[in-house]
Amino acid sequence: MGQKSISAPECVECRATYLRIPPDVISNDQIFCSKCCGYIGRWHEIEQWFKGQGSVFRLQSGHIVPIDRNDEINGFLRAQEL
Repeated sequence: MGQKSISAPECVECRATYLRIPPDVISNDQIFCSKCCGYIGRWHEIEQWFKGQGSVFRLQSGHIVPIDRNDEINGFLRAQEL
């Protein structure tokens, strides 16, 4: 049986991208919205989505935030100058 693919890790109820991820998450764990508790998907589905994006993301207060690599590099360089 093939794995289900999700179009984006968003809540089916409120369309938010606020994830409640357990600290010891495993592949088949269900992931829910931290805003309304709606179902988002299984962890392995969300992981596959992230891997397919070709971008870097961080989880900030449960919200998926794309990292602008140029901003990250510039911030690192500025910190090195101090």
